[in-house]
Amino acid sequence: MVSIKDIFQDLVSFAVPLNINVIRVKSDKNTLFEGHDEGKRVIMKATTNEPVDGLDKNFGMSNLKILRGYLDTFKKLANTEELAKKLKIDIALNSKNKDVPTDVVFNLSGQASANYRLMSYDNAPAQPTMTQQIQYDIEVKQPSRNKIQEFSSFAGILSEVEKNFSVKVINKQLKFFIGDENSSNSKVEFVFADDVQAKLTSALYWECHHFLAIMNLADSADTTIKISNVGLIQIIVNTGLLTYEFLLPGSNS
Repeated sequence: MVSIKDIFQDLVSFAVPLNINVIRVKSDKNTLFEGHDEGKRVIMKATTNEPVDGLDKNFGMSNLKILRGYLDTFKKLANTEELAKKLKIDIALNSKNKDVPTDVVFNLSGQASANYRLMSYDNAPAQPTMTQQIQYDIEVKQPSRNKIQEFSSFAGILSEVEKNFSVKVINKQLKFFIGDENSSNSKVEFVFADDVQAKLTSALYWECHHFLAIMNLADSADTTIKISNVGLIQIIVNTGLLTYEFLLPGSNS
C-alpha cells in the first residue's frame, strides 16, 4: 500500500530541485499537488496514481526543503526493519476543526519526533491559468536517454555564454538549438527526434536548466514530451506513485 511518506518523498524529489517551494494540495478521489517556481517558468501539477490513506484534506505546503530534510533524516534513523516499522508519518488535524490539517508529524518511537508545519489551502498560491485550450503539435514518447545526455553535454559546454534553447522541425527532424543559429557566436544544433510529421512555427526560447532538470529527475520513469506552436512545452512523467505534468512557457529571449 502506498503511504504518505512514499508520496511526499517522490514529490520533494522533483519540487525542491526545481525551486518549487510552495504547493497547494487538493484531495478528492486522488490527491492533486500544484506549484510553480518563483518566476513561473516551471509550472507543476502532480496527481497520485491511486488514493492514499491519510491524504483526504485540502492544505498548503511551504518550505519544502524542511520536509525533504525530515524525510531523509528519519529514513536514515529508521535503518533497520524493526525501526522502519516503528516510524510513523501522519497528518495532524486542528483540534477544533477536523477538516483543517495543521502538521505532518514524524515519530520514531523512543528515538526522535518532529513536526512539519502546514499552511492553509487558501493561503497557498493558485496555479497560473491558461487563457486558451492548448493543442500540442509534437509528441515524443520516452525520449532517448542518449539524447538527454547529449543535450546535457552541449548545454554544459555553452553554459557560460548561452543558457537558452529553441526548437525547430527541419526535414522531419526535431532539432534543438542552443544559441542563436543566425549569430556569429558559439552555438550548437542537434537532432533530438526523427520522423516528426508536424511543423513548428514558434520562435521562442526555454531555459536548458529547467528542461534538463526535469528529464534527469525523471530518469527511468515513463516520460512524454509535447511541444505546442503557442510556445509551450509539456513534460508528463509517471513515476508509478505520481503522474506529473510540467509546463514550461517559452520566452522571447
